[in-house]
Amino acid sequence: MGTKTRTTACLTFSTIANVVAIVLILAAMGTERWVVYSVDRTKLTTLQRTSSTTGITARYYHTRQRGMFRECYPGNDTLFLDTLGGVIDKNCFMLMFGDDSASASEEYTSMIALYTSFMAMFLVGELLLVVSYAVGLYMCLVRPTSHVWIPTIMVCVAAFVVVLGMAFFHSSIYLQDTLVQDQLPDRQQYYSKWPGELKRATTRKFKESYIAAWVGVAFAIIAAFCYGVTATAMAPRSNLLEKNVKRLPSYRPPRRHHRPRPVRPMPVMTLDPPRTKPLKLMSTKVLPNPPPYYLHPY
Repeated sequence: MGTKTRTTACLTFSTIANVVAIVLILAAMGTERWVVYSVDRTKLTTLQRTSSTTGITARYYHTRQRGMFRECYPGNDTLFLDTLGGVIDKNCFMLMFGDDSASASEEYTSMIALYTSFMAMFLVGELLLVVSYAVGLYMCLVRPTSHVWIPTIMVCVAAFVVVLGMAFFHSSIYLQDTLVQDQLPDRQQYYSKWPGELKRATTRKFKESYIAAWVGVAFAIIAAFCYGVTATAMAPRSNLLEKNVKRLPSYRPPRRHHRPRPVRPMPVMTLDPPRTKPLKLMSTKVLPNPPPYYLHPY
């Protein structure tokens, strides 16, 4: 498989995974199946079954499913909804984040802050995924060579933000079930103030919306990996030797801070011009008796 084919395949997979992550997280935010409280009314006393048909306390004696923004009652034994105000879509209530916080405990205030942060993190993560999808679509069409790591970084940040939101969600659930003991009149009641029979009759489970959020995080991680492979293939490559040579400092001769010494002239040997006049024989006298060393044979 060539580099161009591998780049096209990774870019296609990353775009598809990004779209799936966007759809799953958006579905998790818009559905009411995060937490399902199932109430077995046969385990309740006769007095509790009859008294839990009116008033705000009836909401905790019936099976319900909670989403990010509201709580719904899908069963048929929900006649108490006709006597309550604030009902949306016939069987839903908006989650109460406007309870009187002046007399609330620190645990209650922390629970509300964590749940609000959970919603904010999911909104920010969804926005980052949408923007990264737009940038990835631009890469599919233009194939730039610069700024190719932007969608990878954005998807990684989006996945981290969503995971952080899930941590805030679990923290708020923990505070609600264990530490919050506020009992506000005609308002929400929390697990620590429930009767023992209601606690034994109620089971809590994380359902489809919760699972969809985690699957969306997994697809976001897959999209980030594919975007990273694509960015590695599309980034311009330079020769390692040329890169190292460019980093070497240029050679400069050392500067001389003193004046150069004057060069002394060296003596030059020259030959005398040839004689133009022949040598004259000064005497032609022959010695009569030459010395013996001239006659000695060598």
